[in-house]
Amino acid sequence: EGNQLVCCRNPWGSGEWTGKWSDQDADSWTDAMKEACGYTEVEDGTFWMSVQDYVANSSGAEYARTFGPNWKKVTAYSRFQTTGLVAKVIKERAAEADDEISLAVGDDIPLQSFSGHWWEGQDKDGKTGFFPGENVTLQSRPVAKYELEGTPDGEKPVKAVIMLTQSNVLLQRKFYKRKEDGLNYKDSSYNPMRVQVFDAEGKKLFGKTGYDRAVWNEVALPPGACSVFVTSPGGKGGTFSVRVYFKNGTVKLTNVEGAQIEDLMEAEKKAAELKAAAKAEE
Repeated sequence: EGNQLVCCRNPWGSGEWTGKWSDQDADSWTDAMKEACGYTEVEDGTFWMSVQDYVANSSGAEYARTFGPNWKKVTAYSRFQTTGLVAKVIKERAAEADDEISLAVGDDIPLQSFSGHWWEGQDKDGKTGFFPGENVTLQSRPVAKYELEGTPDGEKPVKAVIMLTQSNVLLQRKFYKRKEDGLNYKDSSYNPMRVQVFDAEGKKLFGKTGYDRAVWNEVALPPGACSVFVTSPGGKGGTFSVRVYFKNGTVKLTNVEGAQIEDLMEAEKKAAELKAAAKAEE
């Protein structure tokens, strides 16, 4: 009948959605929909919602991807730097929109993100906004870097799922005091983290920022050693792991000692130049 529904279950076994498509919504449930969904009007904690209501009323969903016996894995463990990324302004600029910040030469800008043309940071007055990355220079600090190289065992390239994972915040004694009532609540928020991967030629395979426990991407590994950079822009992250699931060959994941933020920025610059050159040839 053209309806898109999501079946949910309260793990406590009681307490259900009472809006559209709930057990209380007799008008929506036709005989055809009941048969299609296996609907039963029982107070068992299981209920149905439209996709639209689910998106509007939930904080999202987590799922687990399974890997069969033909997949293998390698893992590296480390800890994020505890100092945040800071940029120093080298060229002043006035904000041109409400979501931008103004820059004055010599100011230090704590960063939230620093990929592409538009970076995000906080000015000296505490306002967070965007600004052109070309107007600042990053202050030096160590970063986590790994070399990832795949060797195919046949004609197909090595397929790899590269995953950056941080500690499960739900298992930590982490709380915050809510302004409304002054009570302590469990803090289930995650610090931002970013993983960026470049191939041996310098092309950027992908870059992803996550505000959750894990961020990942699936790629076919090209020939040569890829560079994997891992950062926590705010400098508040804890332990992390870089895990690579792979098939169609073997994979070697090696920690690169002594990597600095300048190495990442040089990789970003080279990738941008290669992308511009490829576009010019089209």
